[in-house]
Amino acid sequence: MRSNKDDAADARAIWLAAQHGDIRRVPLKSVEQQAVLALHRTRSHWVSVRTASVNALRGLLYEFGVVLGGGRQAGLKALAEQRAQIDEQLPQIMRTLVDGQLHTLVQVQQRIEQLEHELAAQQKQLKKADVPSPGAHPQRASGR
Repeated sequence: MRSNKDDAADARAIWLAAQHGDIRRVPLKSVEQQAVLALHRTRSHWVSVRTASVNALRGLLYEFGVVLGGGRQAGLKALAEQRAQIDEQLPQIMRTLVDGQLHTLVQVQQRIEQLEHELAAQQKQLKKADVPSPGAHPQRASGR
């Protein structure tokens, strides 16, 4: 079975699209716009890393009978409040792993906050330039 996906088919589709005037053109982004979108994508990546790290920590602790309820903040708060009791249930290797995971989460959170600060600064700069923004939230206002 042969597919229609090849360079010749792509070239023909591009040529046909160029012939039609009713096809909506996508406006080019400036270098600055691309950079701001890169900030959004990078922040999104680190939020995903943070979520995955918390879920991994939650799963590791669950294997030792430690259940962290709620979301990310509630789970980490419960872990901090009950750390002495939790440590009694864990072998030393696990305590070291938990310490490392918590240290990594602090670093990831700092990176997310740094990116949010940069996005807020970008939004402030847009307001100074009197450029209308699509929203008020710094992570969403610059067009992601």
